[in-house]
Parts: sequence; C-alpha cells; structure tokens
Amino acid sequence: MEKHSLILGMGKSGLSVARHLSRLGLPFAAADTRDDAVLRAEWVAQYPDISITMGALHESLLDNVAELIVSPGIALDLPLIMSARVKQIPVRGDIDLALHASDVPVVLITGSNGKSTVTALVGELLNAAGVSAVVGGNFGTPALDLLTTDADVLVLEVSSFQLESTDFSGLAPAQMPRAATVLNISQDHLDRHGTLAHYAAIKETALHQARRAVLNRDDPMVAAMAERASGDVIWFGTAMPTQPSDFGLMTIAGESWLIQAQANATALSILPVQALGLTGRHNQMNVLAALALIQAVVPDVALNDDRLLNVLRQFTGLPHRAQSVGVINGVRFIDDSKATNVGAAVAAILGMPAPLVLIAGGQGKGQDFAPLAESLVGRCAGLILMGQDQAVIAEALQNEPGATWPVRRVHSMIEAVQAAADIAPPQSTVLLAPACASLDMFVSYVDRGNQFAAAVASLSAKKTNGTEFTS
Repeated sequence: MEKHSLILGMGKSGLSVARHLSRLGLPFAAADTRDDAVLRAEWVAQYPDISITMGALHESLLDNVAELIVSPGIALDLPLIMSARVKQIPVRGDIDLALHASDVPVVLITGSNGKSTVTALVGELLNAAGVSAVVGGNFGTPALDLLTTDADVLVLEVSSFQLESTDFSGLAPAQMPRAATVLNISQDHLDRHGTLAHYAAIKETALHQARRAVLNRDDPMVAAMAERASGDVIWFGTAMPTQPSDFGLMTIAGESWLIQAQANATALSILPVQALGLTGRHNQMNVLAALALIQAVVPDVALNDDRLLNVLRQFTGLPHRAQSVGVINGVRFIDDSKATNVGAAVAAILGMPAPLVLIAGGQGKGQDFAPLAESLVGRCAGLILMGQDQAVIAEALQNEPGATWPVRRVHSMIEAVQAAADIAPPQSTVLLAPACASLDMFVSYVDRGNQFAAAVASLSAKKTNGTEFTS
C-alpha cells in the first residue's frame, strides 16, 4: 500500500496543509480529536476520497504513514504523536512544510507580544519600498496558502506552537530565512511548555539558520540568544544605540526620534515618535524591529524615504491591539483584548497615560501575575476582574505593596464595562488588557474585544439618551 501523509488537526491550518498536498498530487488522510459533524462535512465536500477519522485516535492510524503533519493547536504529548516518534515517523507542522517547499525569501517574526503588529507593518513597509510582500502564518493567511502567490517575500508570524514542529536543520541555503526576530519573551503558554526557559528556547529556534537575527537588547532572555544566532545580529531597544546599524531612540531638540546608528558615531534620524500612527513605547520598539527587518531584505533601502515614512505615519495598528473604541464623559475606552498574557498587559498599561481602570481576567495559563501588579502601582484607579482565574489574579494583586485601588469582580463584559465606567475618574482611561486567554467566556480574543466595544457603544448610547450609569 502507498504511504501517505496524515494531517492531524482539521481546522484552518489542517485545511491549508490539505490544499498544499493536493496541489502537489500527494496522498493524505486526516484526523481530529474532535468528533465534529460540521467539520467532517466540510472536509468530505472538498476531499471526498480521503480517509477521515474523528474522535478517538488509535495507533493503527499510523499504518503506512510517511509523515505526521500536526496543527499548532495540538500538544505534541498527544499519545498518537508520541507513538509516531517512537516509530520514527517525522512529525512536522505547516511552517516546516512551507519553508521546505519554497525558495522565496522569508522573514520570520515571533515573540510573546507584538508579533502580529510587526508582521503587518513589515509587509506594508516592504510593499511601499517596491518589494512585493505577502503576510501570514499564525496571523491571517496560513503560510502554505501564501505559496500560491507571486510575492517576492513571505512575511510570516510564527507561534511557539508552530516552531515546536519546525525543523530548520534540513533547509537548503536558498530556503533559510532572510531574517528572523524574537521581539520579547514573557510568560505565556506555560500550561503547554512547562517552564519559561523551555518556552524561550522554542522561540529561539526561529533564529536558527536565519541570515540576520533582529533582537531586543532590552529583554535579557532575548539578548542572551545573540551568542547562538547563526547570522548577523542587529539590535533594537529604547536607548540610543552605539553599534553601527543598530536601532534605538534619541532625543533631538527635546523630541524623541527613531534612529539608526551609523559609522563614525553618527546617527540616521528616521522619524519623531510623536509622528507615528502607533502609540505607546512598546509600539515604538515594534517599529524599530520592523525597520531592521526590512533593511535585511532590502539592504539599500533608505529608511527615511518618504514612502516608508508615510506608512509609519498612517499605520495605526490592528484591531484589538490598543484600539480606541469610544469616549464617554471624557473617559477613553481602549480595547487591547489581544493582550492575552501578562507581558502584553504590562506593556499596554505602561503605554497608557495614568490614571487608568484595568479590565482583566480569563484563563491565566499558569502565569505569575506579580509583574501585572507592579505595573499598576501609581497608575491604577480601579481594577475590574472577570473570568476563570479572577480569584488568582485578585490574590496576586492584593499582596502588592501600594495596591490601594478598588477591585470589583464581575461575570460578563457588560458588567465589566459598567463597573469600570462607575469608578473611572474624569479624563482617565478604561483599558481592556486581560493578561489571559479568552476561551473560558468568549469564542476568541476577537470576540472578547468585539463584546467590549459593543458594551461601550451601548453604554454611550444610554448616556446620550439621558440614562445615568447604574451599578
């Protein structure tokens, strides 16, 4: 019997793998731990001749399997995957397949926070520079679907889940990433990866075989990766850079500028940070990382070219990432639902003017919430907690010296927005930065953000119609 690939996980990523294998004329089967009739029907409609298994997965599924292609959402300690490794069946993911299937230059972007913003921005900057670029991976279009385009560059966001199933060692020289970045490391997905060190090590694999590593010198765990990077290292950070080609910030005539260090202790002034469409110090770092990445692809590009500067001025970010959704009685409501870990929430908090009321909570994923508490001291006018791990967060935050803010615990987004509006001081900010995953109460972080925006709109309409806030 002919050997075939087994696609494990029949969601968005699995379907992209099926399309890729089908284009190549390669045989495959599919399996999923979910026994979902709608999902089965979708696959049967597109691939009526393949074998589909849903629900319980038995080791016999590995008979005549040449490779197991695993979707990112499936943990690699699943018994079927462990059996495949015992049988020496290669376990791969969609990013692994994409890198080995194309010689188109690739930029890899990972990190705990900011990777979608940087991915989108790099794509826009490259296109503005005259280089045809498409973006995707963990963000937007699956990587394998991008292979059908005529783009000159693939800009891929890659998650730790995707990197776990990617083997960079077998890449041909033309397939090695043109550039890769680890933007930052903070506690995330420890329920799957176990320790912060293991999680960081997985992120670091994105740098393996990359011709250029773009690294955050302000993040100790990222900075330590430089000595193991295979290519040239370009640094970015908040301070003024000292090494030629590195990126940072510099005060010029009392104004903070994005700069790149040049030879002979000079600097290229790129743009004042106040001119950026993105707001917050964390987004200034994201912009510097993006500039370093495009220069790796287009070495001769002038970073202060008007085409690029226009992108930087006009790019205001992605939905649910520090997005303003309304102002009620002078209080601004900010949706940062994509802040699904403590590090992202801390960055959002520090990037907002004080005072603020924070809405947080959800699935904590085993994180330490002490850094969240530290970031709130002197800035927080109130804390609204919701979701599965709100008690864990409350305990962590109440032990923080200086934690004098009022705390309210709620059971819905509507309650959360109402409670925040009740205690928000004039001219303050209400920030949804949950520091947690959303799946305990919402379909996704997008759904969570949309419900926040809808609750703000409803509250605004009540106020406009003369209805007073009630608690």
